Amino acid sequence: MTQTLVTIVTGCYNEVENVRPLYEALQAVFATRPQYRFEILYIDNASQDGTPEILRAIAAEDPSVKVILNARNFGHIRSPMHALMEARGDGVILMASDFQDPPEMIPRFLDAWESGHKVVMAVKERSEESWLLYQVRERYYRLLARMSDVTLVNQATGFGLYDRVVVEAIRAIDDPYPYFRGLIADIGFEPARVPFTQPRRRRGISTQNWYTLYDYAFLGIVNHSKIPLRIATIQGNDLNRRLTPAEIERDLLTRRRVASVERLPGTRVRRDKAEPRCFVISDAGAEHVAGLADPSGNEAAARTERQVEDHRAQEGVAERAAEAPAVFL
Repeated sequence: MTQTLVTIVTGCYNEVENVRPLYEALQAVFATRPQYRFEILYIDNASQDGTPEILRAIAAEDPSVKVILNARNFGHIRSPMHALMEARGDGVILMASDFQDPPEMIPRFLDAWESGHKVVMAVKERSEESWLLYQVRERYYRLLARMSDVTLVNQATGFGLYDRVVVEAIRAIDDPYPYFRGLIADIGFEPARVPFTQPRRRRGISTQNWYTLYDYAFLGIVNHSKIPLRIATIQGNDLNRRLTPAEIERDLLTRRRVASVERLPGTRVRRDKAEPRCFVISDAGAEHVAGLADPSGNEAAARTERQVEDHRAQEGVAERAAEAPAVFL
């Protein structure tokens, strides 16, 4: 009888104390399911603590263990995605190597897979991690669920089993830096949810920090919601509106937003030849002269406002303004 191949994909970075115990724990699980053929695919993200040497030794002992050693650290998103694309199994199980994803849950994944589910995801009901971190995650998931265009599985970490059909769909999408939970939701298969209590890492110190968590959280928002794009569009339209000469003069005097003045179409700013401390602002046939404060600071800020009606064509104004280079403050 042909055995169904299941690949366990696990990423590791500085997990010298965990990779061999994980291998042994997985072997114990495999022994309970003889109808399957298992292989383990470790991907090491350029560990500095001796993890690659242990992985090489395990692979030399057991031909069912495959190892990918990254030339450098490609981050906690791209590295496991590459390993997923290299997995050969009819079913692929993604899990962490620090025992926060318990190997004992694998038989439950297989049961759900055998019943016809293409996606089986572990869902945290409780966690032994920091109470504050758990609450931050919970609120983020709720926010993302309200903003997202697809239905996301709350408190799913990516730990689970994915059918070959799903893996090939991910390959076809070809997103090297995805928000994985959202990517699975985009594909559309209804997941089987397997609840669990997430334990603390068994050994070692986590390399995750607030920046990596923020990066992943923000990735989820921008990848699966139109709201940030709409906000940016609205703000961009407001910032790029054409300023009046009086507003430009005020900005020059207060030394604010001067850089944006230079990019506004139809507006020219040049230094007055007769008075170096003044700038001539040309706009649609009219000129405003703005005086700046004395740079020595000995005189009070001078503000001169006068408007000279210029009946020449706008092209003539632009030509005269182009005689002197634009001023960048």
